Amino acid sequence: MKKFLQIIPVLFLSLASHFAMSQCQAPTNLSASYSNNVSTFSWDLVPGINTYQFELKFQWDPWGSGAGFTVTGNTFSLTGLFQSAPFEWRVSTDCGNSTYGTSASMLYSTPCPEPGNPVVSNITGTTATLSWTPAPGYNTITSNFSVSYRLANTSNAWTWAGSTSTPTKNLAGLTSNTMYEYRIYQSCMYSNSTPITGTFTTAFVACNIPTTISITNASYNQATVSWAAVSGFLNYTVEYKPVTGSVWSSVTASSNTKVLTGLTSATLYDVRVKANCSAGSSGYITSQFTTYHATCPAWGANGSEYIDLVALGSINRTSSREVGGYYNTGLSTTLSKGSTNAGQFSAGYNPGIIFNENFAVYIDFNRNGNFGDAGERVVNPTLVTSGAAIYNFNVTIPNNVSTGSTKMRVIVCRTGTTITPCQFTNFKGEVEDYNVTIVNHNRSGNVEEDTPPSDQLLMPALSVYPNPSDAIFTIQMPVNTRAVYYEILGSNGAVVEKKNIEAVTAFRVDMSKYTKGMYILNIISPERKTRLTQKLNLVK
Repeated sequence: MKKFLQIIPVLFLSLASHFAMSQCQAPTNLSASYSNNVSTFSWDLVPGINTYQFELKFQWDPWGSGAGFTVTGNTFSLTGLFQSAPFEWRVSTDCGNSTYGTSASMLYSTPCPEPGNPVVSNITGTTATLSWTPAPGYNTITSNFSVSYRLANTSNAWTWAGSTSTPTKNLAGLTSNTMYEYRIYQSCMYSNSTPITGTFTTAFVACNIPTTISITNASYNQATVSWAAVSGFLNYTVEYKPVTGSVWSSVTASSNTKVLTGLTSATLYDVRVKANCSAGSSGYITSQFTTYHATCPAWGANGSEYIDLVALGSINRTSSREVGGYYNTGLSTTLSKGSTNAGQFSAGYNPGIIFNENFAVYIDFNRNGNFGDAGERVVNPTLVTSGAAIYNFNVTIPNNVSTGSTKMRVIVCRTGTTITPCQFTNFKGEVEDYNVTIVNHNRSGNVEEDTPPSDQLLMPALSVYPNPSDAIFTIQMPVNTRAVYYEILGSNGAVVEKKNIEAVTAFRVDMSKYTKGMYILNIISPERKTRLTQKLNLVK
């Protein structure tokens, strides 16, 4: 009987311990807070428990897919959580023997913190620079800043100045001696911060510079210039000149538009406008425009594609898009009657854009100002499918044309539109005019020392890599090719570099000292009768 009574206390203690373990208490009173990019999670201590399991996940993910941490104590902090993201978290007590008490889960979203310390600097009559300090944890991959402004002390709609990943923004087009208010907020993935705001006053200017100048209705002898009106103006001064000239013509305008007349056809002009007010005159706003051919106008809308290389005889011009989709280059070459002359063409495109194009070449052999007469199309429409390729063509000068100076027209046009040389406007493409002097054939058959080498269809045998490059180009010569020197031409056709390369099969060109842009590489044979040509695209 005594032995049985001794067993009862042992059984009781064992049952009590088992019951306590099966009832492992879960943490309660869960809370979370955020400060300076640090999220802190806390809960009430569970008696007798020192170790907890902390779990955190995105709200849409299942448990087990997020992060888990073993924690001693009843608080846990994480730095740099995804700002504005929705999370879910929970805590479990670790009672030993793989027994846990798990709390109810809690939702938590990190805030999108507002930036601080706004500063306005570089204030002029029409511009100002806003800058600020990003909140701790700002991440340019998932966030940026949005900036707006408006007249102070008004309920006007906000003018959006744009988004930026950097903590600064330039404002332009402001009115002088005027108070503005601004607001800046951080835009996070799932929410925006509270904006920071402030005010500034632009500097006093006697007369504001006109803005948003535009040129419309350009023809062969006139163009209309317009601009945004200036508050308090008395009148405007409009000045213009050919880009090759040095003397400005000046007219007065009583409103914010002026028709310029008596212009020279096929000419690129500079134009500038200033406002005149009672307290003085403003600075100038500037622009350019072009007039067109008087009897045979042609111009394209060249926002996406344009001519970037024309080479024929002594003409070798690289360029970007032209003002107004047309340019009378003024460049000239001499071609002999009865001769066939090799030329080269390439098209330029905006980055990442390629359209199929056709190019064609015309010469006004009878000098009547019209390129559309019989026999004046000297290169039929030729398909262009790449901005990196150079396309070769031949121009044959008939024996029955008269000698003297005349015009040559080069047109590139997106496929789907038939190229015509005159009255051809607003198509997708561009037009360039050149001068050609036609001379009698040299019957001696001798080649003068300054005769330019002819172009041969040697692409892609001439290998250039990498292309584009930010400095070094490697040039691999075609097999069994002899060369005496190479030359590099800039966008204006001028030679910027020339070096001997005899007895080499490959060489390198270092262009780190040149500005970015398109260049032409010519490799000249010993007899100067052929040249290999390739475009070099220098990027920085």
